[in-house]
Amino acid sequence: MNYEETIGWLETPDKRFRKADKEDFSVLMKSLGSPQDKLRFIHVTGSNGKGSICVMLAEILQQAGYKTGLYTSPHLSVYNERCRVDGVDIPDEDMARLASAVRREAEKLELSLGLFYKMTALSLLYFAEKKCDIVVLEVGRGGKRDCTNIVTTTELAVIGSVSLEHTEVLGSTLAEIAAEKSGIFKKGASALMLSQTEEAMASARKTADSLGILLSFTDPNKLRVEASDAFGQTVSYRNRHQLKLNCPGPYQAENVQAVLDAVDILKTRGFRIPEEAVRGALSSLEWPCRFESVQEDPLILIDGAHNIGAFAALAGGLAANFPGKRFIFVLTLLWDRPWQDMLQCISPFAGSFIAVETQDPKALKAGELAGYIREKMRLPAAEAADEEEALRMALAEAGKDGSICVCGSLYLAGAIRDMIIRNT
Repeated sequence: MNYEETIGWLETPDKRFRKADKEDFSVLMKSLGSPQDKLRFIHVTGSNGKGSICVMLAEILQQAGYKTGLYTSPHLSVYNERCRVDGVDIPDEDMARLASAVRREAEKLELSLGLFYKMTALSLLYFAEKKCDIVVLEVGRGGKRDCTNIVTTTELAVIGSVSLEHTEVLGSTLAEIAAEKSGIFKKGASALMLSQTEEAMASARKTADSLGILLSFTDPNKLRVEASDAFGQTVSYRNRHQLKLNCPGPYQAENVQAVLDAVDILKTRGFRIPEEAVRGALSSLEWPCRFESVQEDPLILIDGAHNIGAFAALAGGLAANFPGKRFIFVLTLLWDRPWQDMLQCISPFAGSFIAVETQDPKALKAGELAGYIREKMRLPAAEAADEEEALRMALAEAGKDGSICVCGSLYLAGAIRDMIIRNT
């Protein structure tokens, strides 16, 4: 396959065969030579923030001199973004070549692979080919039953924040969801969890005890935000002081606790990570669409918040950095999330809304979403046929002095961000 054919293959299930599950994926990877067994991993899960934790850790390890693989999802613009080595996306030709290898083996085994399975398989092959010293691997959903949990050579497993999500699959309580996420813990590995509800922490602790491994927790009492604005913040945590973090938002200050504790745990496991690598990585980090200000006149803030926990975090960031400001919210929401509660999180900061029609089969129709906002929330709301029309409408309404916030979907955030970058 060439690159264009690869994209078509990624997005199209093979209806000739049965849908693969995690056990089938293990068979597939064995037929591909078990590339995951040639690598070491930092495995990261969580309801929100796991991508940020992954990116921060990968940047620190890279600056410390390790050849570092990074696997995250979803992407903003191109699939290649999901698979990186030392900050560089997998090249088109390598992606096409490795996708062809995965496709051949899947067809031999008569398996129909989902998109995430396909990307995970070809990425593990790529990391092994590049002989990465360490791979920072983000879970797709949950943990125990996620296909990334095929890895066994884990150095450190990290759980970020846990909230009610995918309850039809992961469980209806925080304890059940935390148990699913702590399924990435491995014997002989270290484990770390962001401090949060006792219900979630007790559940993860139970999993760690069953494996005979130590589970560490971050300490929010040791975190201080020294300064913060819309473009970054200065934090102190434990024995590290005045760290410049090139990521705004209170939730990123929480995530950095897990990152710094992870660094200290990795040091006990033999990793050499100088402090200049930690400080340099955090101060230079770029992680788009996470409470990102992409324009000033008018202010355009882009955040990939897409569930209740992320919307609560977004609201906290707006309150801390833009007190009293009212935004034009450009958004799409999924019907299988508590979307009414998500709207309530941001309603105190809303001047108006623009609901966007998207191709996601789970997305609320723009007319339905806008109608709810007008009728139930008594706030102005319009509908846009697509992302381009939504941005045009928002800019016209904002003028030079208004404020726009794009949220509800990382894909929506990425699409609008690309439009803004292209036109500046």
